Amino acid sequence: MPGIAVLLCRDGRFAFDHLIPLSSQPTGVAITPDGDLLVVADDAYAAFLRTSDAIAGRPSLAGTIRLSNGDIEDDDAGASFASVSPDGKFAFVSDEQTATVTVIDLMKAATNAYTRDAIVGEVDVGNAPITTAFSRDGRTLYVTSEIARRKYGFPISCREEGASADGKPELPPGVVFSIDVAKAETQPSSSILGKAATDCAAVRLSLSPDGRFAWVTNRGSNTLTLLDTSAIGQSNGAARLASILVGSNPVPVLATSDGRYVLVGNTNRFGAGGTGRGTIFVIDVHERRAIASLDAGNFPREFDRGVGTTVFLSNNRSDSVTIFDDRTIAGCVNGRMKCNLAPNPQ
Repeated sequence: MPGIAVLLCRDGRFAFDHLIPLSSQPTGVAITPDGDLLVVADDAYAAFLRTSDAIAGRPSLAGTIRLSNGDIEDDDAGASFASVSPDGKFAFVSDEQTATVTVIDLMKAATNAYTRDAIVGEVDVGNAPITTAFSRDGRTLYVTSEIARRKYGFPISCREEGASADGKPELPPGVVFSIDVAKAETQPSSSILGKAATDCAAVRLSLSPDGRFAWVTNRGSNTLTLLDTSAIGQSNGAARLASILVGSNPVPVLATSDGRYVLVGNTNRFGAGGTGRGTIFVIDVHERRAIASLDAGNFPREFDRGVGTTVFLSNNRSDSVTIFDDRTIAGCVNGRMKCNLAPNPQ
């Protein structure tokens, strides 16, 4: 049954408590800074849950907003990711099927019973936008898109995912956009500041602790792209600093809180063996290469931060969440401790 799982922490350990059913297909979630509202990217909708009621097991759905119509088959936006502005006033929802990011005024949504009047507008980006992430000062929003629009002029360098390796490239690479948040909250259609090409099928992005760099997973080329955020939009390609080979079909990515490592989840989604057991590569930031591999669940899909250095890793095909402290990664790398990020390690 699709829905939102509620995990409660008791005596220092998280455990599943109950499920809040949602009728569509919830994927990305974000909580407002005051902790009162959960914003859910839910396929055709943005859904809004009162967190206090959700925790208590009471009816918690405050409302839903239907997003734009998408592809002919499903006729929905394919909402996949959500972020809330640092001031808690706006939600940004990436719509995979419509190649847009929808901007929602949260105060207007609550006042007007979550009708479409709360939608400020849409930012037109590349095909299949996924991750939305705010800069440290909250002034810029970064968005990944799996396939750049041809009009951007990037080279045709990618194949359809799952296609033969000797096939002719027919697609542009993925792309990362930088968006002016203040402009997006008033005039979304003219809020793009710049863009930078990555490798094939850019799906997730994580900022370094100081916000100077963006680490982007490219599911179609088995690589991790390093971007200089200050140079996104420069025509000379200065934003692109490195392309690092990782495992098969990487999706989740997380820069550790100490800035020393980047964690990349290899899903093997289109590789031999299908969606079997995944791995987490540990990338040394200074050496810019993988220096360790940790076991993960089936199809590691998303990293997210809890309080402090607590990290949550969802395992899509293992129906589980792995919870760990990212300060332990240094010990995993230097051999001081045995590490396993797979669910229920033996």
